[in-house]
Amino acid sequence: MTEHFHIPGRWDPGASLLARAIQRLHEDRLRAETTFYVVAVATVFGYLVLVFLGWAWLNWNGTPSPAAASRYWLFQSLGLVAVIALGWAGWRPATRVTLTDDAVRIVQGKDNDFIIPVTEITDLARIPAVRYHQHYRKYARTLAYPGPVADTVVLIRTASRPVILGIRAAEQRILLDRIGELVPARSRQGHRVA
Repeated sequence: MTEHFHIPGRWDPGASLLARAIQRLHEDRLRAETTFYVVAVATVFGYLVLVFLGWAWLNWNGTPSPAAASRYWLFQSLGLVAVIALGWAGWRPATRVTLTDDAVRIVQGKDNDFIIPVTEITDLARIPAVRYHQHYRKYARTLAYPGPVADTVVLIRTASRPVILGIRAAEQRILLDRIGELVPARSRQGHRVA
């Protein structure tokens, strides 16, 4: 038995060039995310300050010529495009969840591949998405594969770490039922499998 579930790709500033560069500098993903947002917001404010200072400098001796004003706004527009492209334009690729008789395989994009042997699953649950997002530190070791905004997400606890799957609500119960069928012996040993 092989079943496939799909989590669509989505816009994510945490996958922009700036965010990926910062993630390489930090081993803690939460610290990298916080650093990214601080740097990104500081970059936007710095850009705005440069816009105002540049316009003030251009108007220092009176109204600038139309050609100088046009060049100024052209360069400011290019600067804005660069700030958005480097700091805020990111795309999280689609994720494919494949369930086989002995494992759950999660593939995101080309490089991110994670396999969970069924024997390592200790707990399954649907949790409110708000609970996951509000208790970020509690799930700091979590591998998260979020999808579009949903009310609930699937939490798979393993021996090593929890995994969050942002599968569509209609498919969540199907995935949980299929995995529950594969681990009935473990559920009788005192582990809760929902």
